[in-house]
Amino acid sequence: MPITGAQINLQKAYLSDNTLRAFTLQAYTIYPLITLTMNLVRPSYIYVSSMSQGVNDAVRANAFAVGAFYDGVQIWPTLIVGQPAGNVRVPITIIVRTPALLAGNHTVDIRVYVYIAGDTTSMRYVNLSLVALPV
Repeated sequence: MPITGAQINLQKAYLSDNTLRAFTLQAYTIYPLITLTMNLVRPSYIYVSSMSQGVNDAVRANAFAVGAFYDGVQIWPTLIVGQPAGNVRVPITIIVRTPALLAGNHTVDIRVYVYIAGDTTSMRYVNLSLVALPV
């Protein structure tokens, strides 16, 4: 939804998911329901903010990455998380910006990558906020 003022043309979007979800693949996997498509009315940057909670109930430490992607392209940097064994909860925050994007539809999602084969990483309380500012 555009918010228009004398100096700005701001677009924003937000969604969240509180379900505990497990990830096992050694590949970036899209977090279910955490995908937003924004129709930019003019060339803009999209500022991405995501907060979540990583959960490790395993008997050994694990490591995983959480990254934001736009139109299938990874936005750097990606947050890499190491968790000790046991009932551990880790807060995860990502704040990144896309490069300048042309007007039109652009999709942003959050993806999870598990580093150690055979491990399971769980996440919950995930949200995704987007704000687009003109170039």
